[in-house]
Amino acid sequence: MAAVIRDVFEKEREEYARLDTESHLGHRISDWPAMLWQVFSQPSGLAVLEILQAARSDIELAERVKTTQRAIEELALTSVNHEFGMPIDRESMERMRLLVWSVRGLAIAQVLVEDPEEIGRSVDLFRRILQAAEEAGVFRSPVRASPKGAT
Repeated sequence: MAAVIRDVFEKEREEYARLDTESHLGHRISDWPAMLWQVFSQPSGLAVLEILQAARSDIELAERVKTTQRAIEELALTSVNHEFGMPIDRESMERMRLLVWSVRGLAIAQVLVEDPEEIGRSVDLFRRILQAAEEAGVFRSPVRASPKGAT
């Protein structure tokens, strides 16, 4: 199960790169709710959630998954901070977890709501909240240079 999580993470990294290239998303922190949603709402993202849920009641699985998840978080944090040119500070992991787990929670909620568009509106609300926080200077959200020809 831990290997499945690692494999899905590698595929997700490829998907983030594709979204950046094709949609020019990921240049601001407020882009990430939509990017995460596009990735986590896929069947593979939901499968990871099932494994994580199973780890709650299986101590051996929890230990293996915990080690894998921590390594993935560290790699993701390093990659994202390098991409944004940001130093890793004491709140970096907390910010990343807030983004990731908020959207993972919405992925669970999508099976419980009658109108799936409600979840899309929640993702957009999260984006707008982050955008307002960026504009207010609540946290630093450097803008990467857009690819040539991007507007």
